[in-house]
Formats: sequence, C-alpha cells, structure tokens
Amino acid sequence: NGSRERGFGTLKYEHLFVHEIDDALDLSAQIRAWRVEYNTVRRHSALGYLTPADYARHCTHEMEPDDSHRDRT
Repeated sequence: NGSRERGFGTLKYEHLFVHEIDDALDLSAQIRAWRVEYNTVRRHSALGYLTPADYARHCTHEMEPDDSHRDRT
C-alpha cells in the first residue's frame, strides 16, 4: 500500500498539479502517458538509477543459464 501512496504522490506533484485537465477523458489520457513514462523512461534511485524497463532487462539477463561450460559441437 505504501508504494501505491508514493506513486500517487509522485503523480500528483509531478504531473497533475502542473498540467491543466479539461475533462475525465483528458485526465485518463494524461495518467496513462505519465504511467508509461514513469515505468519506461524515468530513472529510479531504488533501482540503482536505472529505468524499470532497464532494470527488468538486467534482472532477466542475470537469470539466464550460463552455458559457457558446455562443450560446443
């Protein structure tokens, strides 16, 4: 629940208080765009200043099996 509150706080202070909102549809589109930016472009200190997408790729790469010890034919 704490991460949701932090995410919503970030959304409010970095986006909603800065941009004018015309209607509910506009609000929905702005939140969607912010969420994509937050999860793909923005660097997070908790992730070693990587974007969440880069962090996920890094974790996936670390989990791949190491086949370097196998004989190649």
